[in-house]
Amino acid sequence: MNDLDQDSVDALFFDVLEKMACMFGEPGDLDEIDEPDEALFEASMSFEGAGTGEIRLFVPGSLCTELAANVLGIDEEDDEAIEIGQDTLRELLNTLLGQLLTAMAGVEPVFDLTIPEVVETDKVPWNDALTKEKVYLYDVEDHPVLLDVSKIT
Repeated sequence: MNDLDQDSVDALFFDVLEKMACMFGEPGDLDEIDEPDEALFEASMSFEGAGTGEIRLFVPGSLCTELAANVLGIDEEDDEAIEIGQDTLRELLNTLLGQLLTAMAGVEPVFDLTIPEVVETDKVPWNDALTKEKVYLYDVEDHPVLLDVSKIT
């Protein structure tokens, strides 16, 4: 599998975010983006096949709700948006991983993917992820988002 540079990862992430949830983001700067000060969710998936790895996405809880509201075309305060926020995050991660693997390996290789998992977490995994080499920080609609692809080989 080919490695992707930061511009390619950024472009894939922003494309998935825009097409799926009509949301926009930009690359973040550690000096300008603070870690979330609210409930933090970690979505993760692993895969094997032509390559192996794991992808993790850290987002604040309010962004999960906003994602769901945008996907469904409903208000953020709607109970349904609150209820399916984590499911929407799972789907975003699943779609993103599919796009990353296609960009890295092409359309021919077959990969076995795990089911996306979402857990509420503290800030320790966020801070640990920031020390890794292939980690990308984003500002999505004024929410900090961290994408960790450091375990993809």
